[in-house]
Amino acid sequence: MMITFSKTKKEIPCLYNRYFQKSKIFLYPLLGLRQGYNPVNLETYFNVWDPQLEGKNILVVHYRLNEKNEQCKDKNMTFEKYFLNVIESNRLFIKAEVKDKDNVQCFFELTGLDEDVRLFKEGRYSQMSIATKSIIEGFYPNGHANRPYVESFVYPERYRSSYADLLDVKESLLMEVGELCDKPNFLKETPPGSKAELN
Repeated sequence: MMITFSKTKKEIPCLYNRYFQKSKIFLYPLLGLRQGYNPVNLETYFNVWDPQLEGKNILVVHYRLNEKNEQCKDKNMTFEKYFLNVIESNRLFIKAEVKDKDNVQCFFELTGLDEDVRLFKEGRYSQMSIATKSIIEGFYPNGHANRPYVESFVYPERYRSSYADLLDVKESLLMEVGELCDKPNFLKETPPGSKAELN
């Protein structure tokens, strides 16, 4: 079967000019949680300080209970049901911490992904394993606003020409750079108020 890709100039009309959570784009899909079924808004963080979890690759998903996710496909889903039926039974789930009545943090350990997490930390997204890149890309279905961007991050060879035009540089320069997405800023990938911010 032949797979064809549409011209990237139409798919990527502009460049991101602000920082976005790399852990949300590249690591959250690896948890196996289905997109569109979380009833509340969330943020994800990677750089967390916890002596009990030292040396482990931990992803923290911060659920904002006071902000509804309007994109949730199940309008009758509550966070309590989602937690009990989905989060708590997830094989990577470790623990949950209630911050206050509006905020809950859930901790997941990215087991078996040491090499891909190392590459993530280094900003070498295109060098992650084929299986991991497939999961990341597949998390964003065709038609999703982030799909072309994510695809360009994990498969930059498909999009260098488009980026070269948008940046007004030679494609050969982008080949030297290698990646089309900046590295994680670990200060911004840290939960607010965490001691890791001070380390």
